[in-house]
Amino acid sequence: MIDQTEMPFLDHLEELRWRIIKSLMAVVLGAGLVFLFIDPIFRILLKPATSLENPPDLQVLKVHGMFIIKWGIAFVGGIILAIPVITYQFWKFVAPGMLLNERRYVFPVILFSFIAFIIGVMFAYYVVIPFSLNFFTSMGYVDVANNFSINYYFNYILWILVSAGLLFELPVIVLILSAIGLLTPTFMRQYRRHSLVTILILVITYQFWKFVAPGMLVNERRYAFPVILFSFIAFIIGVLFAYYVVIPFSLNFFTSMGYVDVANNFSINYYFNYILWILVSAGLLFELPVIVLILSAIGLLTPAFMRQYRRHSVVTILILSSLLTPPDPVSLLMMSAPLMVLYEISIGISHIFAKKF
Repeated sequence: MIDQTEMPFLDHLEELRWRIIKSLMAVVLGAGLVFLFIDPIFRILLKPATSLENPPDLQVLKVHGMFIIKWGIAFVGGIILAIPVITYQFWKFVAPGMLLNERRYVFPVILFSFIAFIIGVMFAYYVVIPFSLNFFTSMGYVDVANNFSINYYFNYILWILVSAGLLFELPVIVLILSAIGLLTPTFMRQYRRHSLVTILILVITYQFWKFVAPGMLVNERRYAFPVILFSFIAFIIGVLFAYYVVIPFSLNFFTSMGYVDVANNFSINYYFNYILWILVSAGLLFELPVIVLILSAIGLLTPAFMRQYRRHSVVTILILSSLLTPPDPVSLLMMSAPLMVLYEISIGISHIFAKKF
């Protein structure tokens, strides 16, 4: 049964504020507790590097380097220790809107979430980090010493540990989505390959970001993750547009052109090549606003330029659509129409982001 007591909107905000304050207090207390044992923890995090066959020389390159590192470790440790408290505060905030049979699963889910995170951290510590360090240090040269910055080393270690912990939360997320009816085993088995492609796209995007980040200014870096998210969402929207609009329309159109005595027996290979080609092409073409955003941010594109060459863009869009879609006029037109709309939207995006840098 749902709690029938209604709370005004401002009271909800006040409740949320106190939940956030209590969560932050738990993080601060956890960080303080971790800092009391910072030296043993420091040695534990150093062990993957010191246990290598050819251990690197770790160097402090900044005056305040060790101070920042130790407090950074304490802060991350505080967040990890506070996960049960943070999850509990979230639960207390949403509990009034939950059914009684849902509430009884909350504490097992909180415990499962914490254990999953710790297992991910342990997997990264005992498997991923030693393997990656051995691999990268083995790529050295006899006359080049492996002298690593201590800041870079700990950033690398902590990033892998936290990332692994978050990725191991996947079973918890699946549990919650399944409990509320948004996910089923059949759906997951059906889209197993799609999930692998999604993970691959995220990994490639992240690796590209890590490659270009050192050459970016601070005010540019803060837009990196929103741009990555925007890029991923734009690709998914393009894929969904192709799946729900372009593909059904084109299949209906071409199958309707048949003859009564001629059966439509398509090769399964050709069918899936056709479908996948349209899906991937649509995803790539819907990246147009992202490309415009980046080019506007670095000063290579302006709204005036885009308005001036609008007619030329129509021709370019038709050419790109013809190259990236199957060789038929239906797919070409179905893909070109939304791209022309996206071009107009991109002019607005260019106008916004050309002024931010």
